[in-house]
Amino acid sequence: MKPITLKLSGLQSYREQQEIDFEALCETGLFGIFGPTGSGKSTVLDAITLALYGKVERAYNGTQGIMNHSEDSLFVSFSFELLSAEGAQRYRVERRFKRTGDHTVSNAMSRFIEMRADGDVVVADKLAEVTRCVEDYIGLKMDDFTRAVVLPQGKFAEFLSLKGSDRRQMLQRLFHLERYGDRLMQKLSQRVKETDNVLGKLYAEQTGLGEASAEALQTAIERLEKAIQEAEQRRQELVDITARTEQWSKIREYQREQAELQQRLTQLQQHEAEVAHKEQQIEQALSAQNLLPLLDTWRTHEAKAIQEQQRVTTLQQDLQQAEIAVATAVEREQKAKQQLTEQEPQLMTRIEQLQQALQLQKECVALEQDQQQIHQQLENIQKQWEEASHQVQREQMLLDKARQRQEELNKQLKACEVRSQDRRELQEAQQQLSALNTARTRLQEQQTEYDGYTRSAQQANQVWQQLIEQEATRSEQEQQLQQHVFALYQEHQQLEHVLQQAHQSAEQLEEQYAQQSREAESNRLASLLAVELQEGQPCAVCGSTHHPQPAHDIEHKGLTDHQSVADTTTKQTQALKQMKQNLQVVQQHVRGRQIELDSHMQEWDWQIKDSASLPASSDQAAPLSEQELQAQWLDVQAHNQNLEQQTRELQQQLRQWRQNEREWSGRKVTAQSEQQSSARLTEQSNTRLQAATQTLEQLLQQWQQTLPHLTEQSACERFEALAHMDEQAEKIREGLDKSVPYIEEREQAIKHGTEQINTLDKQRIQDQTRQEGNQRLLQEKKNRLTQWIGDQSAEQLLTETQQQQQQLRQQAEQTADLWRKALQHQQTATHQVELAVQSAQSLQQQVDQHAEKWQQALQVSPFDNEQSVSQSRMAEDQIQLYRHQIQQHRDQQHELSVHLREVQNKLNGQSLSEEEWAQIQQQYTEARQADEMALEQRAKATRDREDLQERHVRWRELEDKRVTLAQEAKHLSKLQASMRGNAFVEYIAEEQLMQVSLAASERLRFLTKQRYSLEVDSGGGFVICDNGNGGIRRPVSSLSGGETFLTSLSLALALSAQIQLRGQYPLQFFFLDEGFGTLDPELLDTVVTSLEKLHNDQLSVGIISHVPELRMRLPRKLVIVPAEQAGSGSKVVLERM
Repeated sequence: MKPITLKLSGLQSYREQQEIDFEALCETGLFGIFGPTGSGKSTVLDAITLALYGKVERAYNGTQGIMNHSEDSLFVSFSFELLSAEGAQRYRVERRFKRTGDHTVSNAMSRFIEMRADGDVVVADKLAEVTRCVEDYIGLKMDDFTRAVVLPQGKFAEFLSLKGSDRRQMLQRLFHLERYGDRLMQKLSQRVKETDNVLGKLYAEQTGLGEASAEALQTAIERLEKAIQEAEQRRQELVDITARTEQWSKIREYQREQAELQQRLTQLQQHEAEVAHKEQQIEQALSAQNLLPLLDTWRTHEAKAIQEQQRVTTLQQDLQQAEIAVATAVEREQKAKQQLTEQEPQLMTRIEQLQQALQLQKECVALEQDQQQIHQQLENIQKQWEEASHQVQREQMLLDKARQRQEELNKQLKACEVRSQDRRELQEAQQQLSALNTARTRLQEQQTEYDGYTRSAQQANQVWQQLIEQEATRSEQEQQLQQHVFALYQEHQQLEHVLQQAHQSAEQLEEQYAQQSREAESNRLASLLAVELQEGQPCAVCGSTHHPQPAHDIEHKGLTDHQSVADTTTKQTQALKQMKQNLQVVQQHVRGRQIELDSHMQEWDWQIKDSASLPASSDQAAPLSEQELQAQWLDVQAHNQNLEQQTRELQQQLRQWRQNEREWSGRKVTAQSEQQSSARLTEQSNTRLQAATQTLEQLLQQWQQTLPHLTEQSACERFEALAHMDEQAEKIREGLDKSVPYIEEREQAIKHGTEQINTLDKQRIQDQTRQEGNQRLLQEKKNRLTQWIGDQSAEQLLTETQQQQQQLRQQAEQTADLWRKALQHQQTATHQVELAVQSAQSLQQQVDQHAEKWQQALQVSPFDNEQSVSQSRMAEDQIQLYRHQIQQHRDQQHELSVHLREVQNKLNGQSLSEEEWAQIQQQYTEARQADEMALEQRAKATRDREDLQERHVRWRELEDKRVTLAQEAKHLSKLQASMRGNAFVEYIAEEQLMQVSLAASERLRFLTKQRYSLEVDSGGGFVICDNGNGGIRRPVSSLSGGETFLTSLSLALALSAQIQLRGQYPLQFFFLDEGFGTLDPELLDTVVTSLEKLHNDQLSVGIISHVPELRMRLPRKLVIVPAEQAGSGSKVVLERM
């Protein structure tokens, strides 16, 4: 990061905007910032941090009290260049603040700008976003930036001479290493807690899974196989009984079907008479169908002839009524035409006269309305004239009062004038008073802060003392827990020794039983051989034919005894083997718990001597009998269960103890950190409190020097009086400023009111003249209207006359229309009568012809009269229905007979009683229930096997995880024990010190022409390697002043470089605020020469000082001109050689 320009105004002692060109200032690599104390040298650095991060490090809350007291706004702008692999890119950060109180400010504008060749681009324009952009682009927070840019006075000379532990603590503070140790302990504690929680959850989940081991799974599989075999057997039995049941079910169904067929045939025989009657009805209906059309035709034509004759009579009557209506309509039509001809001309004349009267009436109404409006206007004009006259009088009175008040204000203003000399003196006193108040407020804040830090330090010390007092109690608890572990470990050793003895006894008994078994088998074989030996026959074993001493003859009972002894020995041997296996299982469990207890004791760095804890063993111990071994096995089982329970309880106590230990360690580390932090903060607060006290004392001395004739109280009173007079003068000026437009407004109002009165007089004369002319015209029109209609309404008379004329015309049209309709009706009726007479004659002839045909057909039919034919009539659908029923009856008879013969053939003489069928059903039900029960058992076994298999998979996973986590918990516990205290932070500080010392040694060799180098001894202290004196190593306290400064400078630059490694871009400038005033000229020349060599590293170094010799030596200088009293503030001047 390379600085380009800096602009600032309104910051501390700077009022007007100042611009610093760092490109010109850093041309030679070494430059100085010079000026008297308090001129604003450090404010240049404050402006850079304020522009970049929006805060000033030494200001309270970052921004309080940073603005000049005479300004209301503050502006900073910092341009810089970042150099990366892609090239150089320039940026500019701008911030503006405004005053919100005597010592407080707020951000009014913030911008992060990328400076491009084609124009500037605003990257961010909000307070937090701009700060975040700076941190992202530069890669450094504010604390890292300030530590990497500025070398404070005396810090690294102190760093060089510190002891190893103190130096590591200083590195911890500079690099904030404490938080790494705290974070690591927090993460480790969190990891231990999480591991314990997971172990607890795994154990709980395993418990919730129930018995899900491999043995339980195998048992479930065996139960499933047995259930499958049982289900298959029951299913085969069900298949067999089902086949038999189906066979007998068919026979039973055939029997039931045979009975049903016999019953249905019997029912059909009962309906035979009804079917014969329906056949006879169908024959009569077919004969009647030939006569019915003739009869229906004759009767139809006869009815039509009678109906037509009736219609002729009705039409003749209608014709007579139509002739009478025509005569009446003719008479009415002639009378209506005569009446219309006589009255219509008179009505037309009256209508025209009434229309003229209606127009006159409307004109009179309009004139009356116009007269009313004119009267209303005259009244309004009179009212406005009176109001305008009154307003003019009132405005004239206000104008007189305003002119009088203006003269009084001018006199008061002259009395409030203050001399300029007195005003300047009071303004200077006010500035110093403001600075004193600020200093007192700062002192009070620092005192409050110091008191708070002091109380915090006392509380931290009290907490630490309480922890120290509680540590003894925890040590006693830990000792008791250790003794419990050791005692339990010894009991496990004793149990293991008993198990070993029991195992040896079991092996000895097993050997005895094996020997007995072999002897019994040998005796049995010898007896068998002796029984089969015959003299002169070769032996099956040795082949000898001579048997001098054969075994005694043994009967069958003897052989049986040998076999019984062999079987008993075999059973005893198998029982011993099973006991040995059980002993081995218990011994494995005991050894597993013993290993866990041993790991717990190793955590406390105990060393267990087996010879001291185990009882003495004897190789010559007598073996136990089988009964004693069984009794000892029962004792071992009980003792093992008791130890297992104690071990579980101990594990729970250990887990609780570790949890408490972690919490205790965390509280102890926190208390120690808070104690150190409180002490450090108290010391820093005390320093700031002393600085604030000194600042207040300096301001009081300045007051006594510049204003000895004034006290603070008198200055405040005089300033309040001056402010009161200024306030009164300001109010008077405001009153005078307001009086001028007020007087002008009053004069303008008077002029406007006079003009309004004249205008109203003219309007009133015009309205009075128009009112008189309208009154004369209205009277003439009313006289004419009275002659035509009198007091009646013209509109009503016109409406009545028009209605009378319309009634006459409508009456004439209606009578003519009625005559035309009556005549048309008469003609229509005459035509209809003629047609009806002709139709009636034709229908009568047809009736006679059809009657003759009917009589001829009846004579040749089987019927006697018309009534018998009608009774035999049947509808076609009824005939078809009867035929269908008859055919259906015959078909059912035939089908049932055929089906009955088929069923009889299928039965083939077989039969089944109800008792036999019930017995078969009972057998089938029992077989089916047994099959269902077997299937349920198989399904249950399958579900149990599947469920157990799923749970076993999860149980196996949980078991693997539990073993892994238990090992991890053990490692974490050991790691936590090794991380107690501040060991890790001290280790990191030592590593950081080694890195810094290597870089500082390389730079020191360069500055001293390879004579000196810097090393770190075993105790963490610095030693100087004098290469010009044979490489001898000597302490840093033996260095001269110049050598000490060069060594301190090398350390400072190396440390700054380490801090810069946290950023993305290198910082190409550095400010050195060392005490150059204490150096002699020769040493000063050496130091400057050394600093000039740093330009080779692309690093520009700025020296902040007020030493004149140093100012004459440096080629580039930034001179700070201090602010004058009540002047324009501090100024910067760039000087070149």
